[in-house]
Amino acid sequence: MGFGALRTLALELTHDFAFGVDAIVQRQYPDVRDPIVTRGIWVTQITEMLPDASEFQRREPVKIMSLRRDVVATVPRGTTIQAPETPGGPVLGWKVDGTAQVDNDKTHVVLVRYPDLDANP
Repeated sequence: MGFGALRTLALELTHDFAFGVDAIVQRQYPDVRDPIVTRGIWVTQITEMLPDASEFQRREPVKIMSLRRDVVATVPRGTTIQAPETPGGPVLGWKVDGTAQVDNDKTHVVLVRYPDLDANP
């Protein structure tokens, strides 16, 4: 098995079986199309820190999700995603605030919580 085939197999196993959660991706204008049903992986949270000289310090966890590029080719800012934080958990609403990283086979997007987009119970 070649390295490319092995990499594809590893990507499929991690997203589809081991760590993935169901996700519905809806791009915004002008890329509005049918919602994309896929799976995403929650990547380790990043905590942004303010400089030490700040009088008030606050740390906010940043949620990052990895999406396969062969399923979701582009994920522009404003794209909405419905996905649970944990497998089997309630489906929550998220909005893409930016891109953290783009690889050949996956995109890591920064998500912000949008309760108005939560799936109905």
